[in-house]
Amino acid sequence: MPVRSFHGVSPLDNNVYLIYDETTRLTAIVDPTLFSEKIWKFVQDEGLVLQYILNTHGHFDHVYNNAYFKQQAPDAKLLYHPDDEEIVGGLVQSAARWDLHPDPSPPADAPLAGGTSVMVGGLEVKVMYTPGHTPGGCSFWVPQDAARSEEHTSELQS
Repeated sequence: MPVRSFHGVSPLDNNVYLIYDETTRLTAIVDPTLFSEKIWKFVQDEGLVLQYILNTHGHFDHVYNNAYFKQQAPDAKLLYHPDDEEIVGGLVQSAARWDLHPDPSPPADAPLAGGTSVMVGGLEVKVMYTPGHTPGGCSFWVPQDAARSEEHTSELQS
């Protein structure tokens, strides 16, 4: 079960992660920032199936492409903590301050809650409630023995 990290995806130096089950090919994307559309090509090229769109928190640079990935994979479930609903709802206004114009984020299909898990294929991804940066901040934990981390940057460079 790889965890693929894509570093420096946006001009704000955001990272995006894919967590996927190598057997089922089911995948979660974490924090689809601006310019992360290129990751969709990677998903397709690898034969992955987007199951979840996960947000660690609601700031615009972490939810910018929720709508894009939901459009590409309408059955994928968008999950974020309900305490960040107002922040996610302000995506368009927040991004406009940077002269950026995203589509509004769809609402969450289900809430994230600390102490729960998200099953990505056969892999359990544990959700930890970590407020502070935003009221609904969450972190995701994949057991070390289940994950192998791989970094990718070149696929995303124009």
